[in-house]
Amino acid sequence: MPNDTGFQYVFLDPVIDSEETILAIRAAALSAYQAGRQVLEWTGEGNSGKKAFVAPVESILAETRYALKQLNPAVYGYIVRNSRAFRIS
Repeated sequence: MPNDTGFQYVFLDPVIDSEETILAIRAAALSAYQAGRQVLEWTGEGNSGKKAFVAPVESILAETRYALKQLNPAVYGYIVRNSRAFRIS
């Protein structure tokens, strides 16, 4: 079930997926994001093709960030479920 941001956080499981696998997925998503492409289309000599990524890059990055925080919160940061504002006057 998606939360209010639209991400599901169910595709990567830190119990099953290794840290190296999650980091490799994240690196590939960042590479695609840096290249600025998500859908590739080409035509030539009567042939045409189209390739789209499995999920939007921002969704992949959110999923990997959440899985890494579950896997090793001391390194990647703890999951924040609520916050409190402090006012100093």
